[in-house]
Amino acid sequence: MAEKRKITSEGVALKQQNTGDSSNSNPGNSYVRIKFVTQENEETYFKVLRDAKLQKAFDAYYRHHKLIKPLTFTFDGLRVNPNLTADDLNLKDGDALDIFGYMSGGGCILFHGSAIP
Repeated sequence: MAEKRKITSEGVALKQQNTGDSSNSNPGNSYVRIKFVTQENEETYFKVLRDAKLQKAFDAYYRHHKLIKPLTFTFDGLRVNPNLTADDLNLKDGDALDIFGYMSGGGCILFHGSAIP
């Protein structure tokens, strides 16, 4: 099995560990482990407080991967408001947030001075 790095919400590596079934889904636990998955299926794991804003985890992801361009984070196909918490989204251990590069605009293509509908 491939090894995945576990990352805390502060962006500090905890340890290398085999991926597999996580039995840490205790409802009384104040932390939840979430997975960030890119379009290239690269996975990064974060341990976040259930009642902390997800913006902290997003910022840690940017720092960890040394990114400056904006990304879009989605859960179940919907954009995630960074002011929400893991409890607001009912995130459980092992849930995945998908990451997409942000695109703005779209525009139209001009051919010989006229727009194609």
